[in-house]
Amino acid sequence: SLGLVKVRKANRAAKHSVKRSEAKAVRFSKTPEVAFRHVTQDELQKTWYKPQEYDAFKEDCKRTAAYYRNAQGDITRLDPVKVCLRGLEQNLTRISIMSRRITITSSVNMVLHEQLSQKTRGQSNPEKVREVCMAMSEASRRRAITVASFDEKLAKL
Repeated sequence: SLGLVKVRKANRAAKHSVKRSEAKAVRFSKTPEVAFRHVTQDELQKTWYKPQEYDAFKEDCKRTAAYYRNAQGDITRLDPVKVCLRGLEQNLTRISIMSRRITITSSVNMVLHEQLSQKTRGQSNPEKVREVCMAMSEASRRRAITVASFDEKLAKL
């Protein structure tokens, strides 16, 4: 059986050059182009992870965390061929888990506060909401750049 999948096309008007700092921002086209194409049921099923695949991801994360706990937090005791902590750093200790939860909650609350403030004043300023969100995510952005730089240097060894 065939299904329909909505496919977003790039906005043709947005082909002008963009400053580097603007290129990293999320923007929404005022006139998105949408096309539909037929897909088979098989193609549709291959588009998403299956529940078994998610379960395998979770088990792998649990196994990796167990290796970390068994090494008592000393990553030099881990075999880098068998164990990769990348992506799990924020979930390995209680402190990092709590810190991450606080950061996420604070970020969401700041955005909601700004939106409520604008609504109360009868205004709508998505740019201000964007600025609040970007300010809250600056530390994460810097950390991601540092980690990426480290991984790049490590890959060149």
